[in-house]
Amino acid sequence: MTYLFKNLLILFIVLIVTACSSIRVSQDYAVDADFSTLKVYRWHPVLLRNEQQVENNNPLLNTRIHRAVDNKLASLGYRQSEDDQSDFIVNYQMAVRSRIKSDVAAGAFSVGFGGRGHYGSVGLNTGTYIRQKDEATLIVDIIDSQSEKLIWRGNSTRYVYAHTDAEKLTETINAHINAILSQFPPEKKK
Repeated sequence: MTYLFKNLLILFIVLIVTACSSIRVSQDYAVDADFSTLKVYRWHPVLLRNEQQVENNNPLLNTRIHRAVDNKLASLGYRQSEDDQSDFIVNYQMAVRSRIKSDVAAGAFSVGFGGRGHYGSVGLNTGTYIRQKDEATLIVDIIDSQSEKLIWRGNSTRYVYAHTDAEKLTETINAHINAILSQFPPEKKK
């Protein structure tokens, strides 16, 4: 009985942690865009220029995002242009904002009994639980090279925690980019 209880408790904890750390994604796109013609991309020149400004950037994070996007687009069959000749332009934006979350009046009731000394207790807990969490949003834009109009936008949102490990941060960025670009190109409605 104890073995079964321990396994169920471990499974419950894993499910809670997994559910809390999931990445939420969405997309929007120009319904009249022909995504089948897109083969070659390049990075947005303004993005590349802005990344050179040290005061507002993290070059290490920018490199992680570039690699993740390049790898995912390559796995989808797109190739990066060595010059300015491309079918589409890739841009990204990032933001972290604090969110206040509250749980409505939560309550707990417990009863306990002791052994030899005939101990007993009753506990009652009610109240609202308020906490602050940081939420990261990563947006990837696909822009038509000819018209320079946005034709696709994908974004991901996830609660973030302080990262002290470079490998863990790289895994997180890769997960975000894979989740976002798994929606690209959008499926045609029949």
